[in-house]
Amino acid sequence: MFKKRECENDPTKRFKLENCLGSGAFASIYKAMDKSTKKYCAIKKIALKSKDQSEKKEFDIGIKLKHPNVITTLDCLFTNEHMYMAVELVNGGDLFTQLDPGGSGLAENIARKYMFQLANGIAYMHSQGIVHNDIKPENVLVHSGVIKVCDLGLAGDVHAERHGPATGTGAYMAPELINRKHSIPYNIEFAQDVWSVGVVLYAVLFADLPWEKAKPRDKDFNLFCRKGGVTSRLHPFNYVSPPMRQFLGMILNILPTQRPTMDQVKEFFSRKYTWFVADKSTLKISYGLKEVKAEKKVQAEKWKFDAEGNYAQQPKDTRNSSSSSVPSLHDEGFSADKANAKPLNNASPLDNFDQLEIV
Repeated sequence: MFKKRECENDPTKRFKLENCLGSGAFASIYKAMDKSTKKYCAIKKIALKSKDQSEKKEFDIGIKLKHPNVITTLDCLFTNEHMYMAVELVNGGDLFTQLDPGGSGLAENIARKYMFQLANGIAYMHSQGIVHNDIKPENVLVHSGVIKVCDLGLAGDVHAERHGPATGTGAYMAPELINRKHSIPYNIEFAQDVWSVGVVLYAVLFADLPWEKAKPRDKDFNLFCRKGGVTSRLHPFNYVSPPMRQFLGMILNILPTQRPTMDQVKEFFSRKYTWFVADKSTLKISYGLKEVKAEKKVQAEKWKFDAEGNYAQQPKDTRNSSSSSVPSLHDEGFSADKANAKPLNNASPLDNFDQLEIV
């Protein structure tokens, strides 16, 4: 912590704010000089919405987290109208700025490195009982090639109860958060972060997003559910390797109890599976998902569940490459906990959104 002198309790005297690095509805980020240490940091200047300084929750969480892949929180000071929170200054911008819209995504070796570090940082947060609750490329900073998870403004303790509309960023929010009655309280859970990491992975792979929101009325998400989730019958999933396709199917499972843990996600990214089955330079992506026409003799794949709520694979002659010739991730530590899954008896994900509602 910083030395405490009377003048240092006044953020306007303590910090020399320089250029603005970014701004939002309630906060702005500045490059700043800390006059007490003569070192540069980043200052998040947050407008206080209440007199009880509830915004300090972000600082209270951040100051406890010590990990190379999580932004380091340094200190915070208050005026009557703002909180000034000091965090480490990074030199590489955020992950979003490294994605070229309409391009072919990051090079596989860079993408693998970044996604492993992101999973490593979030897994650490989960080990401390913290849900980030707003994982997206804009909240993933890069410092000298090292990922730094930032912006803990929506973070909270796992199982913490919240009220009203769920908080987060639409395209990255898990379906169980979006498809619920706002009048009913809900809890924040680790599985919601796992889904968000899955959407970030999609963005890193394809420099795009699969849908606007994970709602049945969204045409892309509707198609995703009708076709049984991640499958080679949907473009651009047909461009990824079978192991990556199976992994995407697990991490983007609409049933939260069947998603892997962040430790399992991290383990997958540490492996040397090939991510793509074709030359990435030939990959052409347009926003959303597109159906790939199947051969006449091959039946369309759909998710099927047995009476215990477990995924039942199609017979060999009706399966496509998304479920064949794939290393058994379930046998190698990637099986998600299905203990609380509800029976879905031959239902597709789209037919069972009522079971996602938080009650």
